[in-house]
Amino acid sequence: MKVIIFSKFARMVHIIHDELKLKLQKTKLFTVTGETENKQEIVDLFNTETSSAILISSDALNFGFNIETADVIINFDLPFTPSKKEQRAGRGDRLSRTTSLLIIDIIAKNTYEEKIVKILEKKQRYINEAVTGLSEKDLISELFK
Repeated sequence: MKVIIFSKFARMVHIIHDELKLKLQKTKLFTVTGETENKQEIVDLFNTETSSAILISSDALNFGFNIETADVIINFDLPFTPSKKEQRAGRGDRLSRTTSLLIIDIIAKNTYEEKIVKILEKKQRYINEAVTGLSEKDLISELFK
């Protein structure tokens, strides 16, 4: 299984890497932050890895990288806009993909993250209504006619 873990904070990327290194000693770990110079090389190593692997990344990999070999994408923390969240998912969800991709958002109850989710959902509703001219309820009705 191949997993990508996204965090918007480079420091958190390193903390996650250090914790996983202690607990998953046989799993290949890859790490990318904004300071990483050989991002494409690391992505290529992850993509060609034949055993289980985890790629831990800041939003440095949000744009322009194909990571379609991932089975799971975990959003350790959420970005502030729906488009950035979609960009994260888009790294693994490509047109050439033939298998399903599981996306997991980690959200602690009664926290700032939970408030961000509500804001993101509201923003996404506004975007959908602006693009389609339909409310969420009307859009769902149209899809299932």
